Amino acid sequence: MAPCVFKRLPQSVIPIRYEIEVKPCFLSFKFTGTLSLSVSIEEESSEILLNAKNISVSKATFNGTDIEVIEKPEYEQVSFVLGEPLVSVLGELKVEYTGIISEKMEGLYRSSYISDEEEHYLLSTHFEATGARQVFPCLDEPEFKSVFSIKLHIPKGKTAISNMVRFIKLVISPHRFRF
Repeated sequence: MAPCVFKRLPQSVIPIRYEIEVKPCFLSFKFTGTLSLSVSIEEESSEILLNAKNISVSKATFNGTDIEVIEKPEYEQVSFVLGEPLVSVLGELKVEYTGIISEKMEGLYRSSYISDEEEHYLLSTHFEATGARQVFPCLDEPEFKSVFSIKLHIPKGKTAISNMVRFIKLVISPHRFRF
């Protein structure tokens, strides 16, 4: 793969709130995710351009309507084509995607340790400076501040730790929890 060419995001779309749901798989070291992104389209635009690295989008909608997705890995970006130019619009972009749990200390990554002669794995995140784009499509540049919530599905017997307050713990199935 060719090296990434840095290309800034346009100022036409402003993020309001991210709602992210991530389901990691400790066997394949991949994850599935869903994103609900509330945006304000400030300047005329026929696309929502987000940063994304090593993420494959399977479905996207804007305000409930299916939209075209164009992945641009050479720029670490993905374009969500709105079909017609919009301006002064509040909207909701919903995205279903998959990603890779990295071996490097960036995005969502794995580490291992040995206990009782058995290898165990743990997952961590590193979103700075551009690691968030490896976990969910986003406006991953400093001027695009926003509020976000993350729901994490983990297997029974695993522990989730965060530097934010945990709002709820739900039993999804006998072997999975959602935080």
